[in-house]
Amino acid sequence: MGFPATAEDHYTFGGTYDVSKSFSVDLAYVYEPTSTKTFSTAGLGLPFNTLTTDHKESSLSFQLNYKF
Repeated sequence: MGFPATAEDHYTFGGTYDVSKSFSVDLAYVYEPTSTKTFSTAGLGLPFNTLTTDHKESSLSFQLNYKF
């Protein structure tokens, strides 16, 4: 319920470095601070009326590229 679409803000930093004409390296970092959402569960037959979820993200990606 509501996950993962709870992000409100995120910060991304990344870049590419060309090693040669046919080879490059990508690096990227994503940071999203904690966001909290509360959802109504009324009418779903659950023993509680609300559900609260927290979501945060911190990810690093690395990619090697070869052009041919």
